[in-house]
Amino acid sequence: MLAAQWERLVQENAPLRVIENGEVVSAAADYYDERILACVPEGAHPAAHTIGRACAQIHVSDDFLFERIRALAAAGAVEIVTDGGTYRDMVIQRGTLR
Repeated sequence: MLAAQWERLVQENAPLRVIENGEVVSAAADYYDERILACVPEGAHPAAHTIGRACAQIHVSDDFLFERIRALAAAGAVEIVTDGGTYRDMVIQRGTLR
């Protein structure tokens, strides 16, 4: 059973694995994007605040969230006001595409 499940996951070769209804399933990289965007408050603020809120709600790594914030910025859903080398130095706000 577990070997077959693992083989299916390997074949799907998805960038992310998540637990849905108690089962590990493949997911697209943007799986959590709506939940991340929900953590971005109005106005400019440190990206660390959004990442902290999102970590508390969806239990993924801060590095993953930082990567997704950069992807969301590239898509226009988040605007990078100040781009620091780390999320602790970055300031973001809601983008025009939400």
